[in-house]
Amino acid sequence: MESHERLLPRPGTLQVLTSASKWAVTCVMLSELFERVAYFGISDNMAIFCDLACFPDKYHDPLTFTWLFTGFAYFMNIFGGWLADTVLQRFTTILSSLLVYVAGTLFIVGSAQACDKASHEETAVPALYVTGLVLVVLGTGGSQSNLGLYGAEQFRDAGDETEQERKVHRYFLWYYWCRTVGSVIAYTVVTYYQYQRDRHVIGYAAISAAVTLAAIFFWSGYKRYLQEPQKEQLFKILIGIVSNPNETNPLRRNNSKPRDLSYSNSVDSSSHEKDLLSWLDRAKRSKGGRYPDEEVEDIKQLLSILGIFLTMLVYFTLYGQMSTTYRIQSRYLRLPRLNQDDFYSTIVLSLINPVSILLIVPLMDLVVYPCLRTKGWHPTYLQRMGVGMFLSMLSVTAAGAVEVYRGELFQQGHVWHQNISGQVYNATDLTVFIQVPQYVLGGLSEIMAVVTGFHFAYTQAPRRMKGTVMGLFLLMFGLGSYLSIGISSAFRIEIMGSHHSFNLNLNNSHAERFLFVLAGLMFLDMGLFWVLAGRYKYKTYLTKARDFERSTSCGSPREYGSTNDSRNSIQ
Repeated sequence: MESHERLLPRPGTLQVLTSASKWAVTCVMLSELFERVAYFGISDNMAIFCDLACFPDKYHDPLTFTWLFTGFAYFMNIFGGWLADTVLQRFTTILSSLLVYVAGTLFIVGSAQACDKASHEETAVPALYVTGLVLVVLGTGGSQSNLGLYGAEQFRDAGDETEQERKVHRYFLWYYWCRTVGSVIAYTVVTYYQYQRDRHVIGYAAISAAVTLAAIFFWSGYKRYLQEPQKEQLFKILIGIVSNPNETNPLRRNNSKPRDLSYSNSVDSSSHEKDLLSWLDRAKRSKGGRYPDEEVEDIKQLLSILGIFLTMLVYFTLYGQMSTTYRIQSRYLRLPRLNQDDFYSTIVLSLINPVSILLIVPLMDLVVYPCLRTKGWHPTYLQRMGVGMFLSMLSVTAAGAVEVYRGELFQQGHVWHQNISGQVYNATDLTVFIQVPQYVLGGLSEIMAVVTGFHFAYTQAPRRMKGTVMGLFLLMFGLGSYLSIGISSAFRIEIMGSHHSFNLNLNNSHAERFLFVLAGLMFLDMGLFWVLAGRYKYKTYLTKARDFERSTSCGSPREYGSTNDSRNSIQ
């Protein structure tokens, strides 16, 4: 048998590997930054573009159009992750997805060029635009579910497991920081050109250039990336267990399938013991099934992770309020006057949350977490995610309190008229900066819940399902947004103006009730989350490359799935 020493790095090569991995991680982060510029540049300006005269009337419903686009984009993350897990190499999946992404943005640029030249409805514009959006959805699905974890994989030779986990934790903090930088660029530069008449093509050309840079940066790191080992089909095992009742029914299994004598002791155990076994445990070889124990444990791990993710649905419903209800609320507060049109003031307000994240990430990485380690406190993933949920509850509660106060002042006659994009708002004479606490609390909750969620999805997912698990986590973003729409419709929150407007008329609705109900749902959801968190068994899949090679070449249980409790927290 081949010696393990042959798989160890040769003396003098460790520094070379470290230097190469730094550039590899930099390429991934820059690729993520520019991809987010493109994605948010498209999604956040869809309402402006679809409302132009070059689109037929049926497209003048940007609320529905935008949610369909974002929903399908998040759903495609599962497909992209599955594709990288089971069919293609992760590098190939990401690069090919980015190239499809580039093609989609070129179609959108073509639609913008045709629209800028048209003075009336033009059938070619929606055809080009929708084609581009479909390609963008495919591109973002394959890239987003894999880029973050591909960057984290570059640390698998970064010292021992404790050091490796510390670096992966820092990586996801700065990875999210790069995502946020991309959103800031999209909210400012791209939105500026989208708002200019007959200059939409410039904004979409910038989007196309951004995703092209993302593909170039990712490709440039090819020779420095640590590539994946040979794939193993864990999904086939899951399908086999679910589709074959003989594998999990002890009576049918005993009558229809000869047993290996080596497993006879466990198979012939008392009926009481069999009843205590879960249906998945009965598929283990040690219990008379045909699947290796460690493979079945991976399936059980996946189901445990999925339970945690489902409790995040309510969190992402609250998370979505920062880009919807909070921004609408700002239009009914007194904005700082930057020009004749207060539209640019709303852009400034939309930057409060991302800018707070850009400031909080360095603070957490350089000050807060080191201080916690010094004091000997190592919060687990789920503890930090729970704190993030609590902060999001405080954020929507603060927003609800602002709405109550704003409504009282409005009823007392403290009215402030302001013009935003040609629409006159009967706002309240109350400074918009009263929203700062709710935005800051929301930013803190993102750092604790979302960033930790990325880290949790990467470290806790079985290696052969990491892309799919990351896709499932990203899917919660989209499902949370749809849940938000369903809850808001129950309150009959009125849409202002025409049927194609994004803006809620807060003066004729009870948005504060909606926000307080969200806070109550978050409180109940936190109770369920802590129950599941208390039962969750950590199993960290962090290893070196040589452990990966051994896991695919020998029949013994894998050495890369650590169940050491010390790995459950940031060291």
